[in-house]
Amino acid sequence: MKYHFVFLIIVLASFMSGCKEDYLLQRKMDKGYWMNTDTILFNVKVESGKKVPFFIENTYTNAYPFQNIYVKVWAKSPKGEVQEALLLDSLTEYTGQWRVEGGGNEVIIPFKSLVPLTFTETGEYSFKMIHYMRKDTLYGVNSVEIKEVKP
Repeated sequence: MKYHFVFLIIVLASFMSGCKEDYLLQRKMDKGYWMNTDTILFNVKVESGKKVPFFIENTYTNAYPFQNIYVKVWAKSPKGEVQEALLLDSLTEYTGQWRVEGGGNEVIIPFKSLVPLTFTETGEYSFKMIHYMRKDTLYGVNSVEIKEVKP
């Protein structure tokens, strides 16, 4: 009986650790908008020649006025070299249907765009990200999340 209890605890602990979200950064927009001056900063360890080890996931409300979003990302290498990428992500499929997770007044839309950066050095890169839309303030953005990519 004692061994069954220990086994159950080990299984439960491994299940709980496997379900955790690997957020590099989770930024809530307290007032329900994202200003173009709200710079998001984060660091990620990257291996040379590998793909970008994170993806972006935004949470929107019905107040978001557009069907797409542009995001500008800068990556600074361990040696100080800076790369820049402009990402465009559509919030709708080619059929016009919204790509959403969740429902109601708030929806989560993961970025489909890949970050077109190349990493020639192994080490810790620092990233800077802003929205790059025509309006200074994007109403209807509740959060911006940077999630670690599972290998």
